[in-house]
Amino acid sequence: MNPDIKTDNILDPENVYLQVKEFLCGTSIREALLEIRDGEPVVQIMHALPDATAIEIFRELALEEAWQEEFWIFTNRHEAELVSREKFELAHGPERMSRNACLRKPSTEMKTFRALLAAIVSQEVSTAFSDISGETVSFKTADMARYEHQHYLSRHQDLFDDRRFALIWFFAPDWQDGCGGELIVEAETGSAKVVRPHFGSVAVLAIKEGCYHQVAAVASQVWRRFSVAVHFHAAG
Repeated sequence: MNPDIKTDNILDPENVYLQVKEFLCGTSIREALLEIRDGEPVVQIMHALPDATAIEIFRELALEEAWQEEFWIFTNRHEAELVSREKFELAHGPERMSRNACLRKPSTEMKTFRALLAAIVSQEVSTAFSDISGETVSFKTADMARYEHQHYLSRHQDLFDDRRFALIWFFAPDWQDGCGGELIVEAETGSAKVVRPHFGSVAVLAIKEGCYHQVAAVASQVWRRFSVAVHFHAAG
């Protein structure tokens, strides 16, 4: 259990909100942000949430019916473009950026997940992150993704919107070697780290020139990778 969170009545949305905010303002995240500021491309924190909270978020994500499969390609300017399945399949391999299912807006029934997001976007969290980063940063986007068999995200950088770092939350239990879906992160030096999508963990990812990341194709025909990538940008 992560020492930065309390577990009393953990599934009450208000308590989930307070627990997540406490975790995000706590020691584990602070140390991870300092590490990426000092050059680490990614730091993974295990058991970022109580198991019961992570299981409930997984349940809500898995039951949601609004997921839509999306296809993205790289344009000639190496920008991302959302395209039809037909155009994606006609594109050459290196032009294909990603294929996965996205959830653009969580439903009102997803109470635990919405409490998580509310804590992430809170002013207290932005203030804490700004103090650590040495510049004013704030929440920018939250990308909710579901990766199934043969879904993937190609190697790329997120150098737009003045993004500084991301938190990638993993909510798919029962991952094991061979399932695929790993987050692969390259440092400026060219060295690479593999982050396994362990249930209930969060990866703190540096976003800067020379750092690339990708999601390995899901090989399993039964396991699905649920993740939420939350980006923070320079807001000064």
